[in-house]
Amino acid sequence: MNGRFEGDYYRQMAVRIVLVTGASRGIGLAVANHLLRCRDQHKVFLVARTAGPLRKLKDEFPDRCEFLAGDLTTDEVRADVISIVKHIGQLGANNEQVPEQAVQQAMQKFGQLDAVIISHGILLPMERLENAESEGWKALFDANFFSVIAMVRELATQVKTRAH
Repeated sequence: MNGRFEGDYYRQMAVRIVLVTGASRGIGLAVANHLLRCRDQHKVFLVARTAGPLRKLKDEFPDRCEFLAGDLTTDEVRADVISIVKHIGQLGANNEQVPEQAVQQAMQKFGQLDAVIISHGILLPMERLENAESEGWKALFDANFFSVIAMVRELATQVKTRAH
C-alpha cells in the first residue's frame, strides 16, 4: 500500500458532506484539512470555539466549507462568526442549542449530512480530588460528555425525520 489508501473502495468514494466538531485545532483541524484537500471534493461544516482557522478554510474553500464558531462554555458568540447565530449557550445536559444549530445550519447549507466527526473537548486544570471544585468537573463533563450526547441525539432526530 505504500502508506496510501488504495483499492476500489477509496477510488469509488463519493462526495460526502461531513460535520466536524473541534475543527480549529488538533485532530479536528487535521481532519477538516484532509477532507477539504482530498480529490473527492467533500463538503465540510466546521464547529469550534476559535473562528480564525475556520475562516481560513472557508476563504480557501468558499463553496465547500461553512462554519459555526462560538465559545462553548459561555453565552457569547464570536464577533467574527460567518454563520448567523443569535445565541450559543453552554453545552451541557440542559442546553442543546449548539448541536441543534450546528446540524440545522449544516443541513440548510448542504442539504444533508453523511458523516459526523466529533473531536471537540476541553482539558481544565485539574487538582487533587480533595482540592478540586465541582464547577470544574461539571464544565469538563458538560463539554466532553454531555455535548457529545446532545450532538448524537440531534443527529438521530434529523436522520429519523429524513427517513419518514
